[in-house]
Amino acid sequence: MKRCMMAATCLWMAVNGVAMAQTIAGSVTDRARQPIEGVAVVMQTMDSLFVDAVVTDSLGRYSLSHPVARYRLLFQHLLYEAASKEIDAADAGVMVLNDKSYAVDEVTVRASRPQVTVEAGTFVYDAAPLVASRAVTNAYEVVKQLPGISESPGDESLQLAGAGALQVIVNGQLTTLSPEQLQQMLKRIPASRVRKVEVMYAAPARYQVKGAVVNLLLTEAASGTWQGEAGAEYQQHYYAKGLAHGNLLFADRGWTADLLLSGARGAVHNEDHLWALHTLKGEQTEVDQFDRGKKRELEGTLRLGFDHKATNGDRWSAVYYLQGERSTNRNRAQTLFTPLQEETASTLNHSFTQLKDHSALHNLHLQYEGHQAFTMGMDYTRYKNPGLQYFLDQTGDSIVTELTNPTAQRVDKLSVTAHHSLSFLRDWRLNYGLSGSYVSSCNRIGYQYAAGSEEGSAPMKDYEETTRQKEYMADLFAEVSKSFGERFSATLALKGEYYRADQTLKGVSSALWNEWALFPTLSLNYTISPQHILQLNVMSDKNYPPYWATSAQRSPTSSYSYIVGNPDLKPYRSYSGQFIYIWKQKYTLVFFSSYCPDYFMQVPYQSDSEMKTVFRFENIDYSLQHGVQLTVPFAFTSFWKGQGSLTGIRRQEKADHFHAMSFNRKTYVGQVQLSNSFQLSSRPNISLTLDGHYLTPGMIQGLFKMSRVWNLSAGLKWSSASGRYTMVLKAADMFRSGVPDLHIHTGTQRSRMYLYNDDCSLSLSFIWRLGGYKARSHDAIDTSRLGR
Repeated sequence: MKRCMMAATCLWMAVNGVAMAQTIAGSVTDRARQPIEGVAVVMQTMDSLFVDAVVTDSLGRYSLSHPVARYRLLFQHLLYEAASKEIDAADAGVMVLNDKSYAVDEVTVRASRPQVTVEAGTFVYDAAPLVASRAVTNAYEVVKQLPGISESPGDESLQLAGAGALQVIVNGQLTTLSPEQLQQMLKRIPASRVRKVEVMYAAPARYQVKGAVVNLLLTEAASGTWQGEAGAEYQQHYYAKGLAHGNLLFADRGWTADLLLSGARGAVHNEDHLWALHTLKGEQTEVDQFDRGKKRELEGTLRLGFDHKATNGDRWSAVYYLQGERSTNRNRAQTLFTPLQEETASTLNHSFTQLKDHSALHNLHLQYEGHQAFTMGMDYTRYKNPGLQYFLDQTGDSIVTELTNPTAQRVDKLSVTAHHSLSFLRDWRLNYGLSGSYVSSCNRIGYQYAAGSEEGSAPMKDYEETTRQKEYMADLFAEVSKSFGERFSATLALKGEYYRADQTLKGVSSALWNEWALFPTLSLNYTISPQHILQLNVMSDKNYPPYWATSAQRSPTSSYSYIVGNPDLKPYRSYSGQFIYIWKQKYTLVFFSSYCPDYFMQVPYQSDSEMKTVFRFENIDYSLQHGVQLTVPFAFTSFWKGQGSLTGIRRQEKADHFHAMSFNRKTYVGQVQLSNSFQLSSRPNISLTLDGHYLTPGMIQGLFKMSRVWNLSAGLKWSSASGRYTMVLKAADMFRSGVPDLHIHTGTQRSRMYLYNDDCSLSLSFIWRLGGYKARSHDAIDTSRLGR
């Protein structure tokens, strides 16, 4: 009898434990099936006794951790009619609220949600309204919806009008995203993870990020729950590509564990046509080249993170991140050389290039955030990138060059940071801190010539070039801010940086860079009224070249071109400013300007010593840019909503000494962007997006001048009533017009390059959210200077 009682007691405890672990969840929307944030959800027993209460999140979702039984739920919001619902299951379903209208003398007033709010000089956007009716599936596409943010023509790097390339951080933590990371990382992060987005033209000094920054704020999971999301996507470009991701998140008693897995496999098509008129020793040769290739890619990422938040507010986090990629790129080119002198025969060359490449990036990030506004962290990265390139150039049966280039890059980087914040003299606030980093990089490239190459001469002796670089950086910063009443606030920051880089090439060591620099930042904010907001930003920055760009390398890419390193390349400074006016918290007008002395870029030029085009990073005297942008959101009932922007730019680039020539180029260009979303149906929830972009011809970069760029993309999105299932069909760059043609017509330099656009694609993705998933986004690793 005693054993039976004990067994019954254990069974009751187990059943009761399972019941207590259950979560009642649901969501709240308006009549247009748009999520409603801030709805009070009150749980009562059937005899009206209070049980619990919660508030819906930015996606309109709520959850209550109670045993499943029969309850009554009350829904209350100032802008909607109160409603109630009786439930007896874990899935409470979707509650649709009716708008509350206020009639005064036959005039109906409805609330209009502002697109942007300004908090201490920061532009804050809620993510849910940005993506609610748009065919958006990942964090990269969420950031693209923000006013003033666009993709750079041809490379998908994100730009902010008037501020150039963007830095991206997560929850205010130091994280730098290169354009390559934005493509590889943000596209793997679900859009549902982003709660709010902050845009800062001048990043606060405590972030230790120079220039403009986007801060992604994330939703937090309810304690004691497992949550997850899985998704798959099929893309059809010239070749097919498949992508998949999975996420699991567990939170309990202040602890959070987060696992992200993603992978992609497919191929990329490369094709271009180059025409050039090359002047060499006073004689001209016409060059006509067709290049075609295929790159097979396999990549995967893993992120495992642990966070703990103590009862006193202290927070510890540890993150391990792994990213790996393997690719094989094969290109074939046909090059016709036609001398324009009489009685000189043409020459037809065929070249083949194969590059086998794989890379692995390991990163460990540790951070402590104290409840007394003290933060410290450590970040260690190891990157390895071995590769093997084979190149064959021949005329008929005669081999001109047969060369194998084994390459390897290894980078180790250790960074530490600490900063503190305090208040003094009533409304004054001081942020101060320091950081330091050490980088060791090694670039190796070998040259193995086959017998009979180099135009039939004796084979050259195999040799290897190794470039080692060590960098030391130390930063000190102080930032003072104050609010003068409710209308005016000011922030002044000064950062001192010591940077030293030593290089060892062919056994000879030298100082590459050794200098101090100061980076002042000023931000002024004045709110005339909620209808009129002004902001002025002035800042400075410094940009460093990729490690491969400063190595002593020479790698052929076709019979007519090769890539070469520049050990004399130096970093450049940038000075920029913006004046911003916001009307009615919706319409934005930005005036911007930037000046970059010693600006560097990869510029192709025709050699004056051989029949080759050389691709090399070069410094020029300066780059100067001014412009203005107007952004206007609009809505024609709940069916059609959108946003348009107009941008005008004046750009100038000057070089007094550029390979025995000089240039001073100026241009004026305009850009138009228009995004539209149409709510086709609320039951089922189906929406259509239609986006267009046009850039007038004339944008310059070094010797290049670009043709016009325009594209049209569309997306169709279906979501289930519960929000757990989403399917998106997208057509990107439907007319294959989003990549510009490149023209050079400066001095004796004459060439035109026509690029095939592989961005034109059709994709289908499916997303499944598990357990009322409230996911998080992740930090990313700075890879802007890694790789080739």
